[in-house]
Amino acid sequence: MTRWLSGIILIFGILSTTGFSQGPWPQSGFQNTGYLGAPPPSHPGSWAPSSYGPPGGGGANAQLVPGNGGWLGPEARIGSLIGNNASRSWIRFDFLHWDIKGADGTLTGAPVSPQTDGTPYDLTAIDRLNRLPAEDRINGARPQTFAVVPRVGQAEENGLNGFRGTIGIPTTAGDFEASAFVLEEFNQTIHTAPFVDNFNFQTQLLIGAVTLLDDGQVSDNVMILFNQGMTTSLTTNIYGLETNWINNPFTPNVGITVKPIVGIRYLNFKEQLSISGSDIRAPLTNPNEILNHRINSLSQNHIYGPQVGFRAEGRRKRFSYGTDFKFLFGLNRISDQVETAQIFDIDELPQVDTHDKTRFAPIVDFSVYGKYHATDYLSFLISYQLFAGSGFSRAYDTINYDAPSSVNDPPTIGTRNNLSTFYAHGLTLGMEIILP
Repeated sequence: MTRWLSGIILIFGILSTTGFSQGPWPQSGFQNTGYLGAPPPSHPGSWAPSSYGPPGGGGANAQLVPGNGGWLGPEARIGSLIGNNASRSWIRFDFLHWDIKGADGTLTGAPVSPQTDGTPYDLTAIDRLNRLPAEDRINGARPQTFAVVPRVGQAEENGLNGFRGTIGIPTTAGDFEASAFVLEEFNQTIHTAPFVDNFNFQTQLLIGAVTLLDDGQVSDNVMILFNQGMTTSLTTNIYGLETNWINNPFTPNVGITVKPIVGIRYLNFKEQLSISGSDIRAPLTNPNEILNHRINSLSQNHIYGPQVGFRAEGRRKRFSYGTDFKFLFGLNRISDQVETAQIFDIDELPQVDTHDKTRFAPIVDFSVYGKYHATDYLSFLISYQLFAGSGFSRAYDTINYDAPSSVNDPPTIGTRNNLSTFYAHGLTLGMEIILP
């Protein structure tokens, strides 16, 4: 919740600093065509009043500023670029309701070799005839005790609300836009408690477990046991920033205009998987040992780079509609970290394994939208947006669930290089305000 509020405050700060930095501008009822001062007599038609135009489209009340000289005056180069249009700057506030790609029931452990007859073990322990016997790495098999290996995540982490703020500054050559967004944190927690099952006049104890490889090889007898309960938690955070230049259309005054887009984008994607719980082990010597197992996996993705695309837009009376398409030539600076504690022994020192790398991470961003222009200064928007890319690191995919061949060696659970695709999509409701 703290990150959620901090992100909104940050976005409001950016918007207020940039959007309201414009000074007051004189009003005029004429459309700007790039001329300075009064309209030339030979072109009266180009100065006709306009109707409800989209931001940067030369709508009503575009400004004509008398020449005052200097670097920022409209007779100067910079003034002629922004002076007559800056009063049509706009701000849009969007409410996001998005889904993002989830873990899709990823096993919190390593694959398990099948039984001698080739039948796979049921790691959920629902199939009573094919349960995986729980085996302690130090003391061996535990009588009438079977392992339950949980799975984490859904196909989609859905129903995430978010906020996006965008500012636009029109010029005679095109529009400058800057935006920032943040989604609320996704959090899923799974509790695996001990369960006693009476089956065929036998009492079977089902406990949580994390299965491990045996020195890189699949096995059915190497695992971490949690007979006092096990908790698995997955959290996901995402926010992003982008700035774009939307050039004027190459073929203006047609039914549907197409505007080239160039810009830069930064995306921050962070995910953490935590596995924790306790196990009371009856050792060869008294007293009993209480192991507090801990496995924490953290993946951080910093994606940045240039992007290109286009905006196609049409208009009918008070309604406009269009689509944006952008392609990001992204680089992903990845930082993966896996921490473990008390995996096999109570005196075991905490282990930390980190892996940093940079990978190519292209992203496609596509949206369609419709806009209702209620007045010259207020519009309402609804859109659907999808962006998808590759080269992402996910916390549930970067854990190497491994154990050394010798019981006297420390655990070898650490990071592994495993990148995957990612997507986010959903609806957006927005309100756009044009500054007078």
